Amino acid sequence: MKNEAAYLNDVPEGAPTAAVSQRPRSTGSVLAAQIRQIRSSHAYRTMVDHFRDRCRVQRNEDGTVGAHCWILSCQAPIDYSLKFPHPDSFSADHYIPMKERIALALDPENLRPSHFACNSGRGADEDYGPGALGEPSEIW
Repeated sequence: MKNEAAYLNDVPEGAPTAAVSQRPRSTGSVLAAQIRQIRSSHAYRTMVDHFRDRCRVQRNEDGTVGAHCWILSCQAPIDYSLKFPHPDSFSADHYIPMKERIALALDPENLRPSHFACNSGRGADEDYGPGALGEPSEIW
């Protein structure tokens, strides 16, 4: 046998082969793939777990323990004993969404505590809470 790979190929020699078109991936699908890769990484999971632990033991001004949902329309306490995908379970929300600034995906200062349902319902273009940049010094 000259070439074992050629022997196992059932396409006759000299037959035209179909060209496989390799379309370039759109920017959106590349970004989505990057976000999936980050979210499945050990570094991301560890960061979210540490953030959840800090939120769970946070002492509030009213004497309660546990960070509340940061979404202004909610601001209810989060039940940290509930597990995903319960709508009232904890979810780490990105203040600046990953699709806008992927460089902030692993920045714990960009995370906010929220309910899973609140985080899922929040659009990436919407601002539902107090900003990380503070209040403007002057109304323009």
